[in-house]
Amino acid sequence: MKFKPPYDKINFTAFAGNKQLIKWFGILCHHFNVKGEARIFYKPRGTRNLTQNHTSDSALKALKKGLTQGNKAYIYHCYKHYMCPVGFEEVPCHKTDVYKKDAETETTFIIADNSR
Repeated sequence: MKFKPPYDKINFTAFAGNKQLIKWFGILCHHFNVKGEARIFYKPRGTRNLTQNHTSDSALKALKKGLTQGNKAYIYHCYKHYMCPVGFEEVPCHKTDVYKKDAETETTFIIADNSR
């Protein structure tokens, strides 16, 4: 199936959950003849597909590492909306600590959003 513009007219069903996104990724990889793997990275709450391999701290650390490596991509699925974290910024929690070596920091993620 070949998709042609305007792409916003393509109906991908009324709602697609995590399993459907994983399936679509497999279809795209097969279509373009590339290797790839999709999985649920971190889901601490809900009724299904909860992940046990990360705490919130370890997931944050792994996400930041994955974003800097360049061989991973993420889709953040939140309440029927999808966004892609594409980077992050670390800033000190206290402005007076800006030049301290081991200052406590806060992470702000940069999100690519396809929403109008």
